[in-house]
Order: sequence, then C-alpha cells, then structure tokens
Amino acid sequence: MGQGIIGVSMPCVVTFTKPAWDPRYPTIKRKMAANRAQIPVLTAADLTAIDLTHAGLKGSPTHVKRTFVPQKKTGGIKIKEETGEASAQKLFALLSGANII
Repeated sequence: MGQGIIGVSMPCVVTFTKPAWDPRYPTIKRKMAANRAQIPVLTAADLTAIDLTHAGLKGSPTHVKRTFVPQKKTGGIKIKEETGEASAQKLFALLSGANII
C-alpha cells in the first residue's frame, strides 16, 4: 500500500473512503432489510424550511482545496484452472518456485 505525507494548515478535515473497485458483498440480513426499507421521497416543497444562504456550495462554511483518487494497483497473477484442486496445485507450484524468506 502506498504511503504519502500531506501537509495542511489547521483546522482541517481529512477523509478516506473505500476505493470504488473494492466490492462490498451484501449479507442475507442486509438483503432482507433492503426489501423492507421505506425510502422517503422529498420534493422541493418539502425543503422550504431550509435557509438557502447556508446550503449548497456557496453557503458552505467549508472549502475543498484538493481531492484525489489513489491509483488502482496493477499486477499480480490470477489463477483460474478448471477445478479448485487444479488451481491449488498451480498455486503450490508457483509458491514452491518462489524465493520467499
């Protein structure tokens, strides 16, 4: 994993998110909850109580100076044989030939 040093002036907020290419697999519990979920729909009329001078990009008290997406890792070997046993044998053969300390 790459490491970097970032310098900022205080106060600041730094956030990290899971990369988009890492899959998030749903559990059975979450699938069942999603089937029962009630998602409210808001219209513009529902938002009349919001002071628009404090909303949106112009009304935000924070300012984003820079964002970036880390580079996706490349390389590696994908073992995809006909059977799991054949894949395990190929993995064993590759690891046996490697100089692992």
